[in-house]
Amino acid sequence: MGDRKGRSRITGIDALRGVAVLCMLTQHVVFWLSAERHNSPAMMLAGAVGGLAAPLFIVLAGLGATLTVTGNKNGNFLMVRRGLVILGFGYLLNLLAPNWFAPGSWYVLHMIGFGIFSVPLIAWASDRTLIAVIFMVITATACLQSYLDTPLVLNNALMVNTSLTGGIFRLALLEGFFPIFPWIAFFIAGMLAGRRIIDRSHGSILRTGLVFLELSVIVSGVYYTDLFTTLGDPAVRFFKPVPSFYPAFAPISLFLISVALIFVTTFMALNRAVAITSDNVLVCLGRSSMTILLVHIIVVRESAVRLGFWRSFSIEETALITALIVIFFAAAARLWRKVDYRFGAEWTLRAISGKTS
Repeated sequence: MGDRKGRSRITGIDALRGVAVLCMLTQHVVFWLSAERHNSPAMMLAGAVGGLAAPLFIVLAGLGATLTVTGNKNGNFLMVRRGLVILGFGYLLNLLAPNWFAPGSWYVLHMIGFGIFSVPLIAWASDRTLIAVIFMVITATACLQSYLDTPLVLNNALMVNTSLTGGIFRLALLEGFFPIFPWIAFFIAGMLAGRRIIDRSHGSILRTGLVFLELSVIVSGVYYTDLFTTLGDPAVRFFKPVPSFYPAFAPISLFLISVALIFVTTFMALNRAVAITSDNVLVCLGRSSMTILLVHIIVVRESAVRLGFWRSFSIEETALITALIVIFFAAAARLWRKVDYRFGAEWTLRAISGKTS
């Protein structure tokens, strides 16, 4: 968020984005460096909790877009420019991390950029319309995956494969890391949360999150009934509760949206209860989240592959290295705040696309 006319930054939201950064760093470093992560409950837990990073980033991107565009006469043009710049960062990352991505890969930055670019097309819609779109997207995802015969488990090789029919568009729509179906639903859920923040009905965010959680449980429950045994694909994609989002089935999508909205409610309440200052380490991490995402992938992951220490450390060594990397980024972000995060990805985004005014 940020640079919004007549509206100061909500540091609680920045802090929540900082939590997403910690989840991302912990999960990635553990996954990239540990040779024994499957033998450690703590490492497995870190991986599971780290899975919250992308859902939080995308929901918060939708929330921030709503706060930025509301009341801004140039908001739609700003969203288009910012969306294109973030998409550009995404494709630049593809080129700078060739041991993970292909040039046509579709990762979380691409999804966020696409969502922000799309705001002028969907910001006019009523709350009911947007809620209907969320459910239509989740339902359509199962049907489209079935139509394309998308594997029930996507590995990295499949998510960078542009040789199939549809090429890069297939990845962007359904078979990339964070494709438009179903992840645009997360972005729209964030937009709705932004509206509730603007009209100060924060309790509605929590209630919506709990409804999504209930729906996730209900949909998952069908999988264990006799009804499911008579159904085939795409029913498995709609009802099976798989704790992974490569690809995302309906139950996990509903669950992750609910968790993200509950976190938004929690941090908004925290923001009202205590003073979360701009120099809070979580706020600093949140305000430099895109830079950290780019840097840690390019430096840590690419180095691990190129220098030969990919998944080569013990549990203890991995824990120590993970802690040191987290501490480094936290300290750097806090120091960087003194120069307003100058020359980072966020600063570049504002410089290219313009500030809100």
